[in-house]
Amino acid sequence: MDLNYYTLTPWAKFLYKLKKLFGGIGRGFVGFWVRLGKAIAAFFTGIVKGIGDYFSGFAAGGALTKTSYLIMGSGHVFRGQITKGIIYFVLEVLFVLYMLLFGGRYLAMFFENFFGGGNVGRVETHISNVWSDELGEYVKVAGDNSFHIILYGILSLFVIIFFFMCYISSVKESRLLEEICIIGKKPEGIKSDVKRLADRNFHLPLLSLPMVGLFMFTVIPLVTMILIAFTNYDANHEVPEHLFQWVGFQNFGELLDTTSSLGVTFWRVFGWTIVWAICATFSNYFIGMGLAILINKKGIKLKKLYRTLFVATIAVPQFVSLLIMSKMLDTGGGGLGSGGGIITQLIEKLFGYHLQFGLDITTTRICIILVNMWIGVPYSMLMCSGILMNIPDDLYESARIDGARPFR
Repeated sequence: MDLNYYTLTPWAKFLYKLKKLFGGIGRGFVGFWVRLGKAIAAFFTGIVKGIGDYFSGFAAGGALTKTSYLIMGSGHVFRGQITKGIIYFVLEVLFVLYMLLFGGRYLAMFFENFFGGGNVGRVETHISNVWSDELGEYVKVAGDNSFHIILYGILSLFVIIFFFMCYISSVKESRLLEEICIIGKKPEGIKSDVKRLADRNFHLPLLSLPMVGLFMFTVIPLVTMILIAFTNYDANHEVPEHLFQWVGFQNFGELLDTTSSLGVTFWRVFGWTIVWAICATFSNYFIGMGLAILINKKGIKLKKLYRTLFVATIAVPQFVSLLIMSKMLDTGGGGLGSGGGIITQLIEKLFGYHLQFGLDITTTRICIILVNMWIGVPYSMLMCSGILMNIPDDLYESARIDGARPFR
């Protein structure tokens, strides 16, 4: 920082810091796009280099290496790594069978009308005018299911990505085995690979099952739900009775339109979400920090008692606390004199006003924020207390000597 800063007036210091703030934001914004551009360029450069290495490896490789480009694991089998070669070959066979018997059909229907709009599927889910010679009557025949098409289409894309990674690994290893054999070395067997997996690469078998679960139960459903947002999936296009269609960004345009019913609902909910996020975060943090400062201040007696009183809300399970709160804030289902929880009765007797959460949305939101503070403030207070109790007294004394007042 410039030494002349310390000679400025408080207002000039504020303007100086404000200028540095906006200057830093501008430099950060420009730097972000520069780094993003470099990352994109590096990505495509890597793809071009990978394609070049792929074809150059095929041209420079021997017969076994060229064969491994078509039949995975062939180069491993005939160079001594039989187990690994069989694993690669089985993976290729399973991939081909999966795409022919299951994944290919769903993937084709997934992309059939993806860019141009249209139904997600070819045949309505149930058709009632198909004649059955065996039964001698018209029967319902199960057709396509738009939801299944998107789900299994995404699954097939991940299967293709996984197979592509295994394929590239197989080709690279086959080329490496050829180079090892040329210089007269003996390729390592399956025992060496297993030993590495149990020692240096132990993280691979350890994390493989959690990663599969993560993709199956988190990533794939998440991507599926994102893609559903680009369809007209609603009560009128609900599976399994009807197909729904790709509509692109139509839903998002309606969502941002403040004149549409969906837009009005969205912006109202979005506004309350922002208010809730700010109030819940700032109230819990700053009130908790304020309580921690007051309790840990010198001269305050019964500090342990105060901490215990606030920690009691944490000791009681949140479910129990919220259940008690719901009873205390019970409106009784009527107007004045209808009873209800202890808090609603107290407000009614003191101010003559009966809370009606179903009708008075503002009061409801205020009560939600207060209940959240009741549960969240003690956590912030405990965290701040732990920090304050570990600050040496020497720092406070040196700050007072330097002229710092209590607020600073």
